[in-house]
Amino acid sequence: MAINMKKLKPNSKGKKSNDNKRRPNWLLRFTLLVIIVPLAILAWILLTSLETKGEPVVGDRFKDQLDPAISEEQLTSLENSFVSADIESVEVNLKSATLRVNINVLDSMNMEQVEAYVNDAYAKVEAVLPVATYFTNKKDGDKTIKMYDLEIHVYNYIPTDENREGYNYMILTKNASAEDPVKNKPSQPIDQEVVNDVTNNPSEGEKAGQ
Repeated sequence: MAINMKKLKPNSKGKKSNDNKRRPNWLLRFTLLVIIVPLAILAWILLTSLETKGEPVVGDRFKDQLDPAISEEQLTSLENSFVSADIESVEVNLKSATLRVNINVLDSMNMEQVEAYVNDAYAKVEAVLPVATYFTNKKDGDKTIKMYDLEIHVYNYIPTDENREGYNYMILTKNASAEDPVKNKPSQPIDQEVVNDVTNNPSEGEKAGQ
């Protein structure tokens, strides 16, 4: 008895279908990457910002400057050096690379006495913080090392409203870029003749202001 044996051919169609199912969908994966990567970067930025929230951004604009630096001990020593029965209050502070000395003397002090205290304060600063060292810029080759500025304020009282009778106020300023200190008198007009003309001829003053 003969058996008819037929050669069976593999189902190529079914194989292709299985291959298609197993073949990765590169377009889908690429799309997911395009979406996920930016989201991951954004999430990292948000987490980093949350961790540093509330912390100030600190910069040092005086890097490699102000050398030598003024210490708290020197400021205390300077403030304690102002001892006089004619001084009502003294304040020494250091802010933004400027040393300020504020001295309130007795109300009865005239301008000459106020200036004497300005000179005395400058000498006391020199004794604790030599001006050439701390308040004068230096050259280091082609580089300029910026140092501190100095302000000394001496006044007999703070005027209220228009009452300025007997008010005397002098400021000594020593910029680090300048060789010598400069004195100003805010309580006195720069040109007294102009003030007298306006006071004696108010109509002329009004015309000048128009």
